[in-house]
Amino acid sequence: MDLGIVVLYYLTEQTEPLLPLHLRKIDRNTRVPFAIYGCVTQASAGARTVLETHPRIRLRECPRTDLTGYEEHAHYLDHLVSAAIEEGATHVVTLHVDSFPVRPDWAETLAGRLSDQCPFVTLEGLHTACMMFTREFYLRCRPPFLLSDAETHRPEYRRYLREQSPFQHSGIGYGFRAYLEGLTGSFMRDSTAAAEENPCGRIYDDLVFHLKGAVRIVSRPPDESVLGGSAYAALVTAAATAARAVLPPSVLRAIRRGVGRAIGRLLDEPRRQLRLRRNQKQGRAMLGDLLADPEAVLARLRGRATRD
Repeated sequence: MDLGIVVLYYLTEQTEPLLPLHLRKIDRNTRVPFAIYGCVTQASAGARTVLETHPRIRLRECPRTDLTGYEEHAHYLDHLVSAAIEEGATHVVTLHVDSFPVRPDWAETLAGRLSDQCPFVTLEGLHTACMMFTREFYLRCRPPFLLSDAETHRPEYRRYLREQSPFQHSGIGYGFRAYLEGLTGSFMRDSTAAAEENPCGRIYDDLVFHLKGAVRIVSRPPDESVLGGSAYAALVTAAATAARAVLPPSVLRAIRRGVGRAIGRLLDEPRRQLRLRRNQKQGRAMLGDLLADPEAVLARLRGRATRD
């Protein structure tokens, strides 16, 4: 087994402290031959030096793009996977800077789940925070991380969404190409200790950690203007709740159709912002705990009484 680990290094001031932990966990927990194929889109000079001098990392200068968000992410992953395959990787796995293995047999365990009929293994829902696939599947199907507009309008794609409900993000192209071939993936389940209340830091099959939504966690909080402020949000949410309690369901459905959709979005926006604020608060708390004592946090998330 020759493992190519693919990572897009987009590092902000807040997430950059994760880099040493991410690299240390990969180094310590990966027993098979491996190389990290990385591309740096944002990093401080110090972090870039760490990446450039790491003996296992092979940085690539990928073609730049004007795309943003998950489309930008998919663009760079496509190029990095191609580089790993060209250099002979028998297996490729994608990771994020906020995801890493927690057990020394992670790579062998995931590879053991792959077969001709099961060419990829990933987190539940299909997610590039950890997605391993075989060289054979890649060369045969040439899956993109995102699909073209033409492919998303195919009836087969709509049927795929109905039947498998994948996470519509970078990586969905792998799931769809496998579906077209009559193949299926293996999905890692959330195995985080039941007592853990923070929804952001999660363990999957006791193999991989992922700090869910790290980019959103450190992004600027929602606007505190009159229309975005928490007081307004609470007021409108209360009014919307009262309306739902009084109006019949048929009237509510009618309001949300046609012209009412704009009103519905206006009513939903404050609740969305409140939810985002809560998620950011929980995420920052998890990030702070993880950076302060990563081994204690990981042991807690895995339900271990003592540290590994």
